[in-house]
Amino acid sequence: LICPANWTIRQAKVKLAQAMQWNYDTRQRWFYGGKLVPDHIALEDSRIPPNHVVQVVICDPSKTSATSS
Repeated sequence: LICPANWTIRQAKVKLAQAMQWNYDTRQRWFYGGKLVPDHIALEDSRIPPNHVVQVVICDPSKTSATSS
């Protein structure tokens, strides 16, 4: 995913969701180095070097808490 360095993490999440044709960009959680990357910071301030791997965790809205029997 290629994004301008001045974009926020949130903007990059939207671009990833569009590229993957997902309808839930707000359900993404990005982790780098074992830490959650906040949405409000710019990519250039995130301390994620170019070409490094970011773990993206998606919360599936259809798999919410189990119902009681």
